[in-house]
Amino acid sequence: MKKGTKFILIIILMMALFSGFSYFYIADKLNNKDFYDGIFIEDIELANYTKDQAKLIIREKKQKEISSKEIKVYTERDPDFEFIIPLKDLGYDYNYDKAIEEALSIGKEGNFIDRYRFIKNLENEPIKIGLTYYYDPNSIDYFVDLISEILYEEPKDALLKFDGTNFEITEETIGYEVDKEYLRTIIENNIPNLEDIYVPYIEIKPNVSKELYMRINGLLAHFSTSFETSENGRINNVVLSANSFKGMIVLPGEVVSYNNTTGPRSPQNGYKDAPVIINGELTPGIGGGVCQTSTTLYNALLLADLEILERHPHSIPPAYVPKGTDAAVAGTYYDLVFRNNYDFPIYIDTKIIGKTVHFYIYGDVKSRDYEIKIATEILESKPYNVVEKVNNDLEPGARNLIQEGRNGYKVATYKQKIVNGKIVESIKISSDYYKEKDYIYEVGPEKDDDISSDI
Repeated sequence: MKKGTKFILIIILMMALFSGFSYFYIADKLNNKDFYDGIFIEDIELANYTKDQAKLIIREKKQKEISSKEIKVYTERDPDFEFIIPLKDLGYDYNYDKAIEEALSIGKEGNFIDRYRFIKNLENEPIKIGLTYYYDPNSIDYFVDLISEILYEEPKDALLKFDGTNFEITEETIGYEVDKEYLRTIIENNIPNLEDIYVPYIEIKPNVSKELYMRINGLLAHFSTSFETSENGRINNVVLSANSFKGMIVLPGEVVSYNNTTGPRSPQNGYKDAPVIINGELTPGIGGGVCQTSTTLYNALLLADLEILERHPHSIPPAYVPKGTDAAVAGTYYDLVFRNNYDFPIYIDTKIIGKTVHFYIYGDVKSRDYEIKIATEILESKPYNVVEKVNNDLEPGARNLIQEGRNGYKVATYKQKIVNGKIVESIKISSDYYKEKDYIYEVGPEKDDDISSDI
């Protein structure tokens, strides 16, 4: 073999050996590791770890960090308040698998030479992969609800007390509740930063202010009726039902039911037996006398010019008020209902003086330049009839009263508005019919005439 040819063969052999060595070196570089040099997840280089080792090491480190992190919650309304939300209690953690898979894929795509160049370049330009975090939104709701419950400040209405002469008003207190939606947003946005949080509030205004109560400045109306002839059970019921309204405050727009206010008229609630009107007859029953209270209240309401939503007349006109001005209540089907149609509250006081029941209604007398009077007109008087029924079992000429009668009346009632002593408005508020009732007698047969003759 010629010398030149031998030299060429040697060169070719050396190149082949170098190529083989380079191939195996590069192949080792490309295929012998899960992660290439210069690949980091955050500050942890992965080159010397397997996939499982890398995940374990990273997770242990981050879990330790998470356990020491917390969000502190404060409120400007209480300098001593501090609430700690541990980050781990928010279900906070990282997506380790996603970061690991991304790290594994680096340098694994492209041809042999391109991949080698890429991983060589990692020595000068390493790649850092960040961890993405997640949390449990429901856990945030839990802490928001808990903080809201702790920091809730209930509003308090102004208080009104009446000593029978003067009104005393205690100022209202504004309440505060946590703005839960806003607090939730603040916590979510603060999870990566872990900065201190100050609770956002929503102001809660009380329903009743001192300013509103100050509009009760005088007596709008007063009405009274006497129960001088009543027996003890009836007196008890009048007093008990009247006291149900003592100290009542009715706000603008509020509706009041007599039956709801007194509650069931039952022995358990202190009511006693007394005559009640059933089907036009006085009959012993529980709660007799409460209609006198409702009637007294009704007249006070009319004089105060409050709106009457429900009222019923008696079947027998009571003696303690003019016909057409009574207000019957019975069970749950006859009620006296009114609404405070003013823009100021009213205060109801009741008193029992001797054997008279009084209702007083206070309000803003400065807002009224008129007074109210109630007038009634008997449109028709229907006299009773006398009915006699023969009973042959009676002695001739006998006459027994079976049913007492009474006259009937049709009555119109008017509410008159008076300004400077003159009637400027008259409105019919009711038309009532108190049905007449026959007197009924049971009589014996007529006497036979005696027939005699002288012989």
